[in-house]
Amino acid sequence: SDAQEEIQLLAGLREVTDAAPFRVIVYNPLFPIFDQYSDVLSQTIQTVLICISVMAVVTLVFIPNRGSVAWVIFTIFSVELGVVGFMAHWGVNLDVISMIQLIMGIGFSVDCSAHISYHYLASDAHLPSHARLSSCLFSMGPPVLQGATTTILGVLPLLFQPSYVTRTFSKVILLVILLGLVHSLFLLPTLLTLAGPGSCGRVRARKRPLSESVLSPNTVVSDTFVYRREKVVVPSLRKQALER
Repeated sequence: SDAQEEIQLLAGLREVTDAAPFRVIVYNPLFPIFDQYSDVLSQTIQTVLICISVMAVVTLVFIPNRGSVAWVIFTIFSVELGVVGFMAHWGVNLDVISMIQLIMGIGFSVDCSAHISYHYLASDAHLPSHARLSSCLFSMGPPVLQGATTTILGVLPLLFQPSYVTRTFSKVILLVILLGLVHSLFLLPTLLTLAGPGSCGRVRARKRPLSESVLSPNTVVSDTFVYRREKVVVPSLRKQALER
């Protein structure tokens, strides 16, 4: 009636044949599919952990701050766990198709989080944590929201397709995008403000009025999105991080 009984059937038949005094092989055209069902959980966990480890190394190269990278990896874990939990409520089984989407979801979920973390770290070091957060969200909030919206609009029509592969793909991608958006705009900024670079317990930034530090035309918001009138020479993000 379901995949679990099929796995139990295959395992039971192999136990019987292994106990025989001679070599016996049981075969059915459906047995390779049953083998996929039995291995999908272990393969999913192993592959996801490998992908997250590789992503951590790549993120550390471009964001040379271990604290920020740790929070980015934490958000990836949280997004993946949330997707698996909502898959159960949405009727999506853990199979080869959904396993591929979970692995792809790591790339989607790290995208927004890495942008938020990078621009928070690239903000003016003299700003307090709440000012750095406001500058970061002002710079990256609209692009992140627009990118997630366009992806959702592109995937949404696939929900109405009769194909199981297409519907599974669209459901998992929607979950990854929505959870990644929530984590990057709400959870990650909170973590960076409380325990990130320049937060209250780590570095006591020189206090300046918020209007002077955020709204000044000469304030360096980030290396990519700069809102200033005069040209200011800004050292690279890696140099800033290593100097701290």
